Order: sequence, then structure tokens, then C-alpha cells
Amino acid sequence: MPSRKASLRFLFLVAGSLAALSRAPMPLAYLATAAEDIRTGDSISICCTAPSTYLGSWFDLLRTDVAEPLQSQQAPHNQHNVTFMLGSVTAGDSGHYYCRYHYVNGTALVTSNPSNMVEILVPGPGWFLPMALSVAGAVLLALVLLAVVVTKQVKARRQQIRRDQDSCWTETGFPTTEIRQGSHGQSRDLPPPRATEEADFCHLHQLPGDA
Repeated sequence: MPSRKASLRFLFLVAGSLAALSRAPMPLAYLATAAEDIRTGDSISICCTAPSTYLGSWFDLLRTDVAEPLQSQQAPHNQHNVTFMLGSVTAGDSGHYYCRYHYVNGTALVTSNPSNMVEILVPGPGWFLPMALSVAGAVLLALVLLAVVVTKQVKARRQQIRRDQDSCWTETGFPTTEIRQGSHGQSRDLPPPRATEEADFCHLHQLPGDA
């Protein structure tokens, strides 16, 4: 029994070694632009290059958190590299990317080992958007409070002017007369001394629509 287990272990090791040898050499993946220059909305180019002997191979672009290839394309018959394009990237496109290639060996399709990882980090709105919204909210609240204060002041001023008007018309609506003796003993009526001034005051403080 122990020898049988040892034989099975040896067969598994041989099968694993043959499977590893059956794979083509890994390609090289790299970004065409500097990773620190990537911004939301940019287009990103990821280049994948196989060894020069693997011309016209099929290439896949993959991401570690996605099972299926994101893109696939074939290199021209006289080239051994392709360029994958990611357009209008967002924070959701951030991750670790890699590529692989396939070629036909006789009647068998051989897949290469995966390439090196390429990290893409697309910055999101970060602190700017929340801060901008907070500032905008504070400004809006201040404007609303200012409008309320100004409205109350205008209303109070109009009420004060109306009270002054009512007081003026009460005092000038029923004028009193004085009877004084003239120099020749004749009596005469005299107007209230401040009626004209009070009427002028009421006229100056007349509200729109009260005319």
C-alpha cells in the first residue's frame, strides 16, 4: 500500500510538470501611461507582449476579481504584441490587471502562463465633493436666514410707518380751534399749530398703495 501511494504521488508530480512545460512563457504587461497620472474619465492603454517567436497569437486581458477575460484580440500575423484600451475609466475600474496569450501547437491550443500584474488606481471624488456640498449647504442656509431677517425687518418697518400714519390721521382728523380776541375785540378761529407739520410727516411716510 505505501508503494502504491508513492507511485500515485510520483505520477501527479510528473503530470504537473508536464502541464507546466506545456504552457508557453509568460507575456509582459505594462501601462502606456504613468499610473500616477490616471484620472477619472481618462483612456488607459495596457500593452501585452509575448516572446518574439509567438507571432499572431490571441491575447486576453483579465482582472483578478473577474473570472472571464475583459477583452480578447489577435495580434497581426507578423507581430507578437497587442494593446488593450480602457476608455473613460472610473473608480470602479481600479484593480490588478494581467494578460495571457494562446497559440496553436499542431492541433492543440496552448495557453501561456499569466503575465505580471499591472495595478490601476483611479481616484474617486475623494474629500472634494463632500466638502463642496457642505460649503454649498452652509451658504444656502446663510442666504435663507438672511432673507428671513431682512423680511422681518421690512415688515416691522412697514408696520411702524403704518402706526405712525394712523396716529397722524387721528390727531389731524378732528382739528380743534382756538378762539382768541383780536386787537379790536373780535374773535377769530386759529388752526391747530402743528397740523400742517403732522400732515407733511404723514405724507412723507405714506406707504405705497395708501395714496
